[in-house]
Parts: sequence; C-alpha cells; structure tokens
Amino acid sequence: FSDGVIPNSPAAKLEPRPGMEMNAINFADQTRLYSHHPVFSKMPVQPLQVNRAYITEFTGLMIPAIYDCGPELIEGGSPTKSGLPGNYYSSVPSRWVDCNNLQSYVRSGQKWFFPSYPIIDEEYIEFASVMEVALQARVKLTVVEIGARWGTWGYRAIAASKAYNPSVLVYDVLFVEPELESCDAVREVASVNDWTLPTVNVTLLCSKANAQQVLEWVATRDFIDIFDIDCQGCEYQLFPTIIDALNAKVKRLVIGLHSQDSNVNRMLLQSLHGWTVVHSSDVLPCFTALGCQHILLENHKWDVQSQIQKKCGQCTEFSHPSLGPIINWDGELILDNPKFLDTPTFSDE
Repeated sequence: FSDGVIPNSPAAKLEPRPGMEMNAINFADQTRLYSHHPVFSKMPVQPLQVNRAYITEFTGLMIPAIYDCGPELIEGGSPTKSGLPGNYYSSVPSRWVDCNNLQSYVRSGQKWFFPSYPIIDEEYIEFASVMEVALQARVKLTVVEIGARWGTWGYRAIAASKAYNPSVLVYDVLFVEPELESCDAVREVASVNDWTLPTVNVTLLCSKANAQQVLEWVATRDFIDIFDIDCQGCEYQLFPTIIDALNAKVKRLVIGLHSQDSNVNRMLLQSLHGWTVVHSSDVLPCFTALGCQHILLENHKWDVQSQIQKKCGQCTEFSHPSLGPIINWDGELILDNPKFLDTPTFSDE
C-alpha cells in the first residue's frame, strides 16, 4: 500500500518504492497518491497504436473519439464537448483526461502510447467492480446494461475478458438505450472492435427500458454476471417487476441512483434483501447548485484542490476509505447476490 508520497519529491527519495506502477491518481485530491484496486494488478498493459479517431483503453477497447471528445478533436482541434447526449467530456474527469491525452499524442506525432489505468473519479469504483467480475467469469460472460450510451460497461467487460480471461469463449450482452444516436454508437463500437457472432452476441433494444422485454431476455439465460442499470430514474419503476429475476440469476448488480430523496433509495436497497452491499454512495445535491465537475474541468489552469475546498466543499462529503474524495453526479449501489458469493469481491471496506 502506498502512503501517497508524490514521486520525485524529497520524501520519495528516502527509500525504494516497490509497486509504484499500481499507484492511482485521484482527480479531486492531487496532494497525494492512492493505491489502485487489486484487480488492475492482474491486467498488465502493453503499448498500443495511436489512432486519432479512437480512444483506445488499456484493455484494447476502441471507442470512436467523437462520442466523448466531440468532432473538433478528430478535425485536429481541441476537444470541447461530447458528440453523444450527455456531455461526458465536461462532467467525467476520466473521459476529459482520455480526450486530452489523445490530443497530445496526435499533436506530438506519437505513433504508440502506453495506456494507463483509469484515474479515480465517479466511474472508478464501477470500472473496478466490472473488471473484477469479467475476470472471474468462466466459459461465458453475460451482461445486461440498461442505459447503455455507447455500450460503456457491457463493452468494457467484454474487452477486459477478451484481453485477460482466456477461459471465456462466448460473450452475451443486452443493451437497452432510448437515444437513437446512442443506439447507433452501440452498433458502431461492436463493429470497430470486430465483435460479431458467433463469439459476441449483442441484443440491442432501442427504446425506454421495458420490464417485460428485459424479463423475456433474462428468461432465456441461466446466469448473468453483471446487471448494470443507469437509466436516469427508471430504476425505481423497474425493480418491483424484475426483482425476482435478479435474485435468481444475477451475480453482481450495479445501480445508478438519481433521487435526492434518501428514503426512496433506502426503499430500493431494502427490496434487495440479503444482497451484499459492495459499494454505496448517495446523490449529492450540490451539483445542481454549484456544478462541481465543471469547476474541476473548466479552464484547468488553477489548483484543483483549492478550488474544490473553496467552491465545492460539501461535494467531497463522499470520501471513500481507500480512494479518497469522489465527486459524483449520481449515487450508486453495487451489490453481490449471496447465491453466487463463491469468489472474492470488490469492497468499500
């Protein structure tokens, strides 16, 4: 475990620092370093080729850069905002970093780059927990993602399993996404990564989440590794109908929370009686008032930490015990089904 001493500082020269490569950067607290989740130690990185049209993640997953970085980057300019609904470039630090890294590679004429693990932001815990299950899967990896955008978590799980888990031979994923632009993006990401039948089976429902459609798909599967739902509030309507199917078949459940009423979120958690809580965070109301993520990312010419303390102090009230302060738009629940607790899992402890 790192004590967070910044490399090249006087303290860093006092003794050898084994395992430095597994130190993580927390975008909201850059006064120290944190330790990566152990799952990343099982995922060694290799140099990858630079392609100005694509963000290429450390797993090898290729995503058209326009989706998170906007068209300006592709045309030789600077990224400004996402090309899909929901401006992830200006609201999620890890996407902002990926876009600006790609710009630097292109402008410097770099043909290869060493990919990095994700920085610590509101996506990090979900990223680690999805990677963990993808590496635990055997023979077949099955994922449901409701509120898919470009297929973020389903495709990240597939890419991780393909790169680091040779025991998985078949991939089966259901995406539900109401935005037509995002539906096209789900198809395109599968195409650019050359994921087709019979190895990768993608079912795409381009509509608002419908419990009956989801249940029909789930009924034809014996087991689901990851069920990820982030549908801007529809989770509260879906769960009473699908809870029995989740209890019977789902190993890990990831829920994006969108109500600022903690009682509503508590009732949802109570409906999952007996599930093991892996991670829990509430919706933080300060985002509607102060826009903390925008303060973090706009202009990026000032000291991040002092700005957070000055303008977004209450936003850092969610402080993970080992990852530090995490500024999140939405709340999140990650839970494990006790029926399938046969392998070690991510934990907030």
